[in-house]
Amino acid sequence: MVPTTGDVPTKRYCHSGTLLKSLFVVFGGISVGPEDVPDGGRRDDVSVYSLQLDDIPNSAVWKKMDAASPPPGRSHHAAAAYGSDKLVIFGGIADSGVRMNDVYILDIENLNWTLVSAHGEVPANRLSAQIAVWQNKVVLFGGYTGSAMGKLNDVHVLDLTSHTWNAPKMTGGPPSGRYGHTGILLGNKFIIYGGLDTQKK
Repeated sequence: MVPTTGDVPTKRYCHSGTLLKSLFVVFGGISVGPEDVPDGGRRDDVSVYSLQLDDIPNSAVWKKMDAASPPPGRSHHAAAAYGSDKLVIFGGIADSGVRMNDVYILDIENLNWTLVSAHGEVPANRLSAQIAVWQNKVVLFGGYTGSAMGKLNDVHVLDLTSHTWNAPKMTGGPPSGRYGHTGILLGNKFIIYGGLDTQKK
């Protein structure tokens, strides 16, 4: 275990953690109160963990950053690095139980959130999906709608320049619909592993 100091984040789960440069950015999640957010409440604070690699495993410092225009509190959202200084989040579930399909970008240099007003073939509201950013595009796979659509195996791509969503036609044998899976970008490939589908884990 690495000793930490600074503004240590409050206890939470179903949050996101993303590496940007030497910073580990934590957003959202469900509170494990009692603290400033009631037990089970969604969080919209952003904490940055300064991963000074030359000090690991000796020490690391947490810093809480108050970014302007934050998204609504949420959990079970998807998050990915965009370049070296931006964080993209998609969807998740709000404190009210509403599933979302919004996209926000956090600029960690300017400490400002921006809502992406996207159009086109917009994906359904969902939670526990996965995203990756490739060549100025957000690639989305899967997730859970909580409705008759259930667990999804669709692919959507958001162009971050034109703010346009499209649903490309895929070839080959698609994975089954799933949520809670993991995904990483390797070159021009988006690798998906595991998750929960309608029949099996």
